[in-house]
Amino acid sequence: MLPETNTYHFSTKFCFTKASLTAASTWFLANSDKNQLDCYDTKCVGLVAVLYRSGRINFRARPILHKQRLSLALGDYSAQFSVEQARLACAAARLQAAQGIDPRAPSWIGLTFGGLWSDHYFPAEKARKRSIKDDVQKTERWLSREFGHMPLAAIKSSHIVAFLDMLRDREQLSPATVNRYLALLKAIFRHAVENDLLVKSPAKHIRSLPEANIRTRVLNPDERVAFKAACERETNRAAALLFMLLYLTAARLGEALGAKVEDIDLESCVWYLPMTKSGKAAHVCLSSAAVELLHEVIGKRKTGYLFPGKNPAKPMTRPAKAFERICASAGIDGFTIHDLRRNWASLAVNAGVPLYTVSKALRHSSPNVTAARYAHLQDQALIDANNLVGALA
Repeated sequence: MLPETNTYHFSTKFCFTKASLTAASTWFLANSDKNQLDCYDTKCVGLVAVLYRSGRINFRARPILHKQRLSLALGDYSAQFSVEQARLACAAARLQAAQGIDPRAPSWIGLTFGGLWSDHYFPAEKARKRSIKDDVQKTERWLSREFGHMPLAAIKSSHIVAFLDMLRDREQLSPATVNRYLALLKAIFRHAVENDLLVKSPAKHIRSLPEANIRTRVLNPDERVAFKAACERETNRAAALLFMLLYLTAARLGEALGAKVEDIDLESCVWYLPMTKSGKAAHVCLSSAAVELLHEVIGKRKTGYLFPGKNPAKPMTRPAKAFERICASAGIDGFTIHDLRRNWASLAVNAGVPLYTVSKALRHSSPNVTAARYAHLQDQALIDANNLVGALA
């Protein structure tokens, strides 16, 4: 609704929009000799638009702190600072004041979620957090779009819950992936609280979704033969060798893609991993089959990535299409690259290798992790007992 703009009457209280602010500024310049005029938004309590004779429109918040009304400059109206952003900033200032915090404190002025990420969280974490690249991807993909423009204190738990529900219901992301977004939000807001940029994290008490996604898919004997044959037929020889290396060693895909020729000691049959998922260095003991395969991979090279990309200075990117071709050629359904690691573990356990040894080979953080996933494969005694009872029944 536009403000009344006749010469004799003008209401300074109206719903701020581009049209209404333009009309108000036009009336002010034509009918008033004052240097400025304060207008009040009827949609957001405490939001003021100060009109100047120069045509400038400045948004201000008028929160109440300890029974005293403050005046806080939010920013000039522009394409970069819209009415809606001014309302969010005003709401943030009022919330801070209600919590007993002076919103005029330098650390609070104009700090949005985007500012928290770019000026505080990312600079502090990029040197020490190994998963920072994943954080950047999540932020660029969704978090900046959803929260980047919002003042910190204006973000409520309900906003975060609605965002997570959208990822799950509309985008069809798995519970595990949604939980990774929640974990990142919790880390970012926790950083804000620890550095006195926020009083309380809006994500703190939001619960993770239950994850029932522990996979058990492994290759049966016929599929193993078909998979190896399909790798031999694959036109992308480098990718096929990569998959066979994972098949023979239980290495993670990221470990293999990041491996360098100088990390491999074929004489000692050892592959050195300078950094693993646990944050520690480790060694992979190579079988004779793995050593033979690596001889072909390395050739006469002395340095460089084990599996270089088109740019030799960078590793090969994830060869998902090659894996899909191999599985299709072998007639294998529902099998992923990471399942090659599980396939190795299942073969080892079924062959009688102790779980503790399997745990060391998989480089799990604890043997309990291995036991939780593979102990059922050692229940042959229970199977024999059931067969005995079944025969007697």
